Amino acid sequence: MNAWIDFFSHPWLKYHVCRPSYGREWMIDFTWLINESMTFYGRIKQKTDMEDMREENNAVACPAATRRTTFRNQLSCRISPETEWRTRMELCRTGTAYKQEKGYYLHQEMIWTPRKKISVWIRYTVFHTDGYESRIYAYENNFAYAFSMPAFYGEGSRLGIMIQWSFKQWRIGIRHNFFLSSQAVSSGRFPETGIQIIKEW
Repeated sequence: MNAWIDFFSHPWLKYHVCRPSYGREWMIDFTWLINESMTFYGRIKQKTDMEDMREENNAVACPAATRRTTFRNQLSCRISPETEWRTRMELCRTGTAYKQEKGYYLHQEMIWTPRKKISVWIRYTVFHTDGYESRIYAYENNFAYAFSMPAFYGEGSRLGIMIQWSFKQWRIGIRHNFFLSSQAVSSGRFPETGIQIIKEW
């Protein structure tokens, strides 16, 4: 189990805050090894900060406390020496005294390595949030030297597939993501296809 807390202050103006502000952030996470082939991970994280808000009958925006709380849990199962199955769920609640948003994110993921030089990654995702403020970020497997962590908001489902193959001094990867249904996501709802070829000298 790990836990930490951070208190911070901003002595000057910042984005969306018209005066000095302060806040705090804390997190608790733990990993439970159920048996040799099954692991459970849980995390709760909360951040309280200040942001300019305008009341309905007030033309002047004033800083108000905003709070974002997320709950995450993941179950990883080693089905066979070549196959691992992961299930993750994340809940989010954020907002102020004037407005609240909530959302959830769920994915099923399989990693299959039939041979040392071949790996297959498949992920199916379902998400639903009230708006952009309750967006949920999720790391996605990507090629070597690449990083992918889109923000999911709105409502939809997504399927991602990646295949990587190593042969002598060559590494070849193919990656494709597409939305089965979607109202909004960080980079739009268009399919994403990538190919990577690396030659090692």
